[in-house]
Amino acid sequence: MLIIEKLVGWMDTAPADKRARAASALVRAWQVADLSEEQRESAEAAMTCMLDDPDEGVRLALSEALAEAVEPPRHLILALAEDDPEISLPVLAGSPALLDGELIRLVEKGTEEQQAAIARRAVLAEGVSAVLAGQGCKFACLIMLTNPAARIAEDSFHTLAERFGDCAHARQCLFARPDIGMRARTLLIEKYAASLAEDEELESSAREIETHEIAEKAIITY
Repeated sequence: MLIIEKLVGWMDTAPADKRARAASALVRAWQVADLSEEQRESAEAAMTCMLDDPDEGVRLALSEALAEAVEPPRHLILALAEDDPEISLPVLAGSPALLDGELIRLVEKGTEEQQAAIARRAVLAEGVSAVLAGQGCKFACLIMLTNPAARIAEDSFHTLAERFGDCAHARQCLFARPDIGMRARTLLIEKYAASLAEDEELESSAREIETHEIAEKAIITY
């Protein structure tokens, strides 16, 4: 406990940049140093104290260091994931400690930047992808589509096609996925055909006929 008291006492008066470096160093020591169980508990307690640091740079340094940690203390990861958006991004994008259910909840309540951070994770399960597809912003969904590690179910692809199929860039990202299903492809072809008809400013009745013909030809060709 003496170590914790000294560290906490020092951080009360140390400049913010030094406190940030101390946060990173403490995480590294916790990961690689040959610490006793008591020392590890003391280090975790010190990191917990850093969660209340008023300087965002200190908490960001802690988030960046813990995002790369193997089996970090989960209470720290969860606290940082719920912190201000800028501070939460490293753990949202990188920490394997977050469970799928927690990621789903964070997608549902998160900002666009937080959703995008989750979308680019190295492992993205179908359940998380489904929530992103249905509730995520366009930016996050495009990141997910370009993330080869994202496991996306056929229904989620169809949801994405419904939501963003009118956007040329989204269509391009969807068509680039080798695992997209036929339902989503068909819908995208129809939306593309509709966009062509609109560009040509056809009359209403003629537009419907033209759209139908273009879609049928494209689907048969595919």
